[in-house]
Amino acid sequence: MELFAVVSVASLILGIVAMWLTCKKRSVVGNYPKDTIVLHQIRRGPYAPSISPFCVKLETYLRMSKLKYQHVYSTQMSLKGKVPWIELNGQEIADSEFCIEFLNKKQLHPSTMVRRCAVVSGVLHYEVYFVPDDVLWSAVCYVMRFNFVPDYVPWCLVLYRWVFRVNEAWLEEARIPVLFRWYVSRFARRQTWSQGHGRHSQAEVDRILQSDLQAISEFLGTKPFLLGREPSQVDCAVFGQLSQFKWNMHGCLANTLVTETFPNLSAYCERMKERYWPDWDEHTLMGRKQDK
Repeated sequence: MELFAVVSVASLILGIVAMWLTCKKRSVVGNYPKDTIVLHQIRRGPYAPSISPFCVKLETYLRMSKLKYQHVYSTQMSLKGKVPWIELNGQEIADSEFCIEFLNKKQLHPSTMVRRCAVVSGVLHYEVYFVPDDVLWSAVCYVMRFNFVPDYVPWCLVLYRWVFRVNEAWLEEARIPVLFRWYVSRFARRQTWSQGHGRHSQAEVDRILQSDLQAISEFLGTKPFLLGREPSQVDCAVFGQLSQFKWNMHGCLANTLVTETFPNLSAYCERMKERYWPDWDEHTLMGRKQDK
């Protein structure tokens, strides 16, 4: 019995060390063809292209801006210890928002500012097409991208997945090793407690998420996309978050809120998927499984 306990503890320690070595920060960038955007991200998700909303966000941006990129699927983190991250001509950029900002400044995408204006019954109407944020920047966009989306909604997602454990099935479908689940769960508890959301009860987090999703739903209204008839950069961030609740969080309140309570958010996700991810199933684990 004592031998079994020793072996179990030793296996656990070895597993944690192995995970640390796998996820440790990079010290060098890779050697890739010139002018090739290399997108580093974790493996595909079960029902969405990633279990990370930020990976979905960044890859949707690359598709939206019609940039050619190369995939590298790995648990290797950036120098900042974050994922996703990109490389371009030996330069490494971490954090999805910094990646987008960097690519916008490089002006690598073919998109240009397009505004269609018309006066209808004495009122000026306009449509804004995909352009970098220096054009779209407004108080509303700021709140959507830097308040609701990164500061509140993702923490709710972390709590549902790793602390409250509201849906264990997705862990199996995402092929996440048991030891890694244990490690991430402990890390998530500490991180969310320090951030503040982890001090709330599940019922309180439910209320926070419902309030945030209601605000996004009301802002979207009957518009096809957040800023009007055509999608913009802010849609990438919001879609990245909502994609997890709609496709990768079955059987919990977060999924119900997006698919039933606020049906316009569900329809919005379908529009983004149809426009930028016609090959969606090819980039999900369960979709590939069905094709076999």
